[in-house]
Amino acid sequence: MTEHGGNIAINGGFAAVFSGIFVQALEPLVNWLLVMTFIIIADLASGIRKHYLLQDEPIRFSKGVRDTMGKFVTYYSFVVAFVMLEIASGHAFNIDRWACLSVCAIESFSIANNLLKPHGLQLSLQGLMRVLGKKVDVDADEIVKKDSEQ
Repeated sequence: MTEHGGNIAINGGFAAVFSGIFVQALEPLVNWLLVMTFIIIADLASGIRKHYLLQDEPIRFSKGVRDTMGKFVTYYSFVVAFVMLEIASGHAFNIDRWACLSVCAIESFSIANNLLKPHGLQLSLQGLMRVLGKKVDVDADEIVKKDSEQ
């Protein structure tokens, strides 16, 4: 066997082992990944709806799809990085699921803002955190505020 053939065999063996471990690690996350995908698509739909209702600029579907594809790549890379950390930790912490949940929370916040913006409202993350953390007595008026632009 030549040196070149040996390198191909080693690389092929490494790829087979690595892909097997990776697929095995992603298998329990399939449902979470589907939910994450649908939430990202819902964000695209809510963004298109927001632009249609506001009509502040022409709706360019290609820009929305391009931005959504960028989100897919970024968010799935984020989850894959945490899947690798989960494998390295010996599946001790379930941080891969928390990564999916954090992406879903970020996108849900974006969807809520897209739905409220045409009505002149916006979500306050700071107010929401205060209410959830129960550190300060805050009423619901601090979570949803009147948009200052309208």
